Amino acid sequence: MGIGMRHVVWTSAALALGAFLYVVTLEPMDEQHNPRAGALDQRPSSEQIVSQIRRSLSNGQLDSARVEALELFGLDPNSVRSAFYCGIVERASGNNSTARGYWRMIINLIERRHDGQVGYAPHLYFYAWAQLEGGDADTGRQLFGQLADQYEQGTKDGDDRWGGLGAMDHYNLACYRSLAGATERAMEHWALAVELGYGRGDVHGWWTADPDLEALHANEEFWRIGADIYPEGRRQERGVRPDLVDEPEPAMADG
Repeated sequence: MGIGMRHVVWTSAALALGAFLYVVTLEPMDEQHNPRAGALDQRPSSEQIVSQIRRSLSNGQLDSARVEALELFGLDPNSVRSAFYCGIVERASGNNSTARGYWRMIINLIERRHDGQVGYAPHLYFYAWAQLEGGDADTGRQLFGQLADQYEQGTKDGDDRWGGLGAMDHYNLACYRSLAGATERAMEHWALAVELGYGRGDVHGWWTADPDLEALHANEEFWRIGADIYPEGRRQERGVRPDLVDEPEPAMADG
């Protein structure tokens, strides 16, 4: 009788454990009534992956950026944005022939979907980049100039200094003008972007790696303007001369 009772106890325990494991690992859960359900097996969104790619590029982690770009591409192989970030990562890695394949993919996708009428952003931005790198560079620069004009016309309030625009607007215009080859105007927008607060709290410093601004990197004033927002501990990285950055005065010890 005692042996039989032990069997019953062990059997009950095993069944209870099995039920517990099923609920924890296998049973579908209603996210509305079980908040933990949404946290299990949750894959990053495309926006999260883009942020990861930018962070990796900012930190010079090209291998990580490539893995993340391919993950983004795997979510939607027919996405223009996915192909764009793959192209950007391969370009940053020096794999220009591989990058060229993505640029051509972008051109084909957009022209097929829009019958050659690219129109406005965001497709115009991707299309201009693809032309600049994998098609006709002159066409790419012209399109970026067109994009900048569209953006500026749609956001400014008539002030000749674009005073009605916010920090992010000026940053975008700096990017577009830079890619269009209008570096002097790009620098004006970059200075206004920083003055209005762009980059505050950005610990990774995407602006230091953003390929949109590469044409400004040779200008020492670009780095001077960005000195105050350059990520702490990284001011001598990515070819930035330390003498171009105004280091803060050392803090005085208490007492």
